[in-house]
Amino acid sequence: MPTITPKVAVDAAYQYLLDVAKGTAISNPRVEQIELIEDNKFWSVVLSYETSGISPFDIKKEYKDFKINAEDGVALSMKISNPAA
Repeated sequence: MPTITPKVAVDAAYQYLLDVAKGTAISNPRVEQIELIEDNKFWSVVLSYETSGISPFDIKKEYKDFKINAEDGVALSMKISNPAA
């Protein structure tokens, strides 16, 4: 059984995103999906957020999938998530 709650897993994923995306304007973050994976050893957390380009009309939505250790809440990885898949 995991020792951290889903909220702690989401917080860890969001903090990891902020740490690796320094200098990137991130707005409207949302939790898209969260689930226990690999025999309840890890949380998979999918976050979405908007980024803007040069023009205020150049807004795109990004999706990232984070793997969080369910025992200690450490973020282990982040990869691009495809919501259409």
